[in-house]
Amino acid sequence: MIKKPSLRLPYLMAAWPGMGNVALNAVNHLRLQLKAEFFAEIDPADLFHIPGIFIHEGLIVPTQLPENKFYYWKNRESEHDLILFIGTNQPIPGKELILANQIFLALEAFQIFRVITFAAMPTPIHHRQKPKVWATATHFELITEIKYYCDNLMKEGHVSGMNGFILGAAQKRGIEGCCFLGEIPHYTTQVENPRSSKAVLQVATNLLKISVDMTELDHLADYMETQIDQYLRQLKQEMKSERDISGEDKGSGYVH
Repeated sequence: MIKKPSLRLPYLMAAWPGMGNVALNAVNHLRLQLKAEFFAEIDPADLFHIPGIFIHEGLIVPTQLPENKFYYWKNRESEHDLILFIGTNQPIPGKELILANQIFLALEAFQIFRVITFAAMPTPIHHRQKPKVWATATHFELITEIKYYCDNLMKEGHVSGMNGFILGAAQKRGIEGCCFLGEIPHYTTQVENPRSSKAVLQVATNLLKISVDMTELDHLADYMETQIDQYLRQLKQEMKSERDISGEDKGSGYVH
């Protein structure tokens, strides 16, 4: 704990890497736009795999441990301030609840009001199609509130990784929590999706009554969609060339 700010029944918004980097990019964008201040971090020891030693231009680069940092922002327009938790890596499988419990122990004195997380939902949409936002929550009362901000409620399924585990830990403590899931195309799960990050962040900021400039996410989304267009065109051309070559082989007349 670098310092202990005085906060009023804050929301906790937490994010880790996942499909499309939807959650991490959304919360990082919010952090930068709000100029949220760093105030604490969790020691990553025993919670994460060390990826190994990297080499750059012939030299060994010092090992970078995963970051688990807390930021805060005071909301002058609401009775609830905001804490952002950003984790740069998912913990070792089986350590998720340990990390979740450490987060709540670290924030015990702040009386967390609610928890918000984000995730991706792969669906059969086109990468230039506006993604819908789905939602799930820990308590029925919260569902009745958030359903007005999103497109659909998630009736079945699961939220993987820490973006889901943190909600389970909140529920056990009697803290309300919800997850907003942004649609991404099935064929781009390994590609960053700023459009989906914007969609879930827009829902969350509407709920929190916060105004945030999303222009940078729009620019990033336009760039990524153009890159996907180019890749798909190239892939289509390569497949056509393979079919043409295959057709030539079949009609060549050679006998072995």
